[in-house]
Amino acid sequence: MRDDVFDGDMEHRLRRAARRLRTASLDAQARDWTTERPDRIGFARLGQAHHEVSTAADRYASPPPTGDWTATLINLLAWAGTTVLILLSADRPAAPLTTAVAIVAGAVAAQVAFSALQWARRQVARRARTEPAAIDDPYLYTDLTRRLEACAAAARAEKSEKRRAAAAELGRALDWISAARE
Repeated sequence: MRDDVFDGDMEHRLRRAARRLRTASLDAQARDWTTERPDRIGFARLGQAHHEVSTAADRYASPPPTGDWTATLINLLAWAGTTVLILLSADRPAAPLTTAVAIVAGAVAAQVAFSALQWARRQVARRARTEPAAIDDPYLYTDLTRRLEACAAAARAEKSEKRRAAAAELGRALDWISAARE
C-alpha cells in the first residue's frame, strides 16, 4: 500500500517526489553506463523532471536550516574541553605559551572530533540496507504522476503568485515523466 499523496505539507510532498525522481534518474543513468538497459534519453528526461519538481519545491521552501548543530556542538565541546583541561593541568596557565598551546590543541581536538563524526556517518551510510533499484518499481511513474498532479492542483489554488508558478513547473515535470515512461 502506498502512502497518502496528501500526507505532509506541499514542500515535503514535493521534496519526497524529487528524491524519488533523483534516485530513479541515477539508477537509469547507471544502467545506461553499464549497457544493462541502454536508454540514452530516459535518464535525461527523469533528470529534467527532477529539476522541475525541485524548482517547484523551492517555491514553497522556508528559510534553510542554519546547519548541523550536532557537529557544531561536538566541535565546541572538544575545543573547550581540551583547552580547559590543558589550562587546568598547567603550572602557569596565564603564560602566553601555555595559552597558545591550549588553544591550538583545542582546535586540533575539534578537527579530530569532526573527522571522527564524518567517518562514523560514512560507515553508517555504507552499512545502510539498500532497496531494489527505483527504476524497477512498476508503480514509479503512476505514483509520481498521481502525486505531482495532486501537488499541481494544490499549487493552482494558492493565493501567492510565486506559489501558483509552481503549478507550471509541475506541469512540465509531468510532461517529462510521461516522455520518460515511453
